[in-house]
Amino acid sequence: MIKVIETKTQGSHIEFSSPELMWLGLSGQPYRGSLQIEMISNGKSFDLLSLKKYITSLRSQVVILEDIAQKILNDLDLLENNTLSVSVRTTPRGGISSKISAKKQ
Repeated sequence: MIKVIETKTQGSHIEFSSPELMWLGLSGQPYRGSLQIEMISNGKSFDLLSLKKYITSLRSQVVILEDIAQKILNDLDLLENNTLSVSVRTTPRGGISSKISAKKQ
């Protein structure tokens, strides 16, 4: 579970990134890539340790490539924040890389 922490700032543009994203496709083969999370602070943010544990927990989950950004966005939508976006860039697999994005507006 991702913990939410209170912050003193509101309106700050915050970006989190991780080059260590991995999850399983329908075939059971792993996808690897990087994760970018962007938001405008509303006085709340994510506890970084719990965010890291969440990212690591995805390694055992089966998710369709096209759905990974939306799944992460839905899981992170704890802040009651109106501006939250997630982008996933995959490393090439079969010579093809992908960028999948989801945004809450």
